[in-house]
Amino acid sequence: MGANNQGKVFETNIEKSAIDQKLFFYRIKDVNPMFLKRGAAVSKNKYDCFLFFKGYLFPLELKPTKDKSIAFREEIIKAQQIKHLKEATQYPNIIPGFLFQFREPENKVYFVHIDDFLTYKNIAEKQLEHTYKNKVNKSSIP
Repeated sequence: MGANNQGKVFETNIEKSAIDQKLFFYRIKDVNPMFLKRGAAVSKNKYDCFLFFKGYLFPLELKPTKDKSIAFREEIIKAQQIKHLKEATQYPNIIPGFLFQFREPENKVYFVHIDDFLTYKNIAEKQLEHTYKNKVNKSSIP
């Protein structure tokens, strides 16, 4: 199965899990530019989905991988995704972040708050002092 299909499977599983637990979940549909008139502008979604739980709204970016880490590369995590998640932190009861799915070896999913993601990324890129117990990978999150 291609990487894109695995992403859709992950999205579907998150949605099904939310429904099973009676949580409000809304997946924002991507617009396929192939179906638009030539030259039509396509706005980029700020997030993949919203999850609402006990008075808190979680704007989420879903990032599945078969690798043992999630790379900081622009094609994996886009600057605009980071920007929009960070902007959402200014509002009360909003908890923005990433859901990282590591399919290999055990198919585990982790929530990482955007502030924690940025702290790690900034330490990895030597923009912040290293404060972690363990070694920091300079190009990805293990």
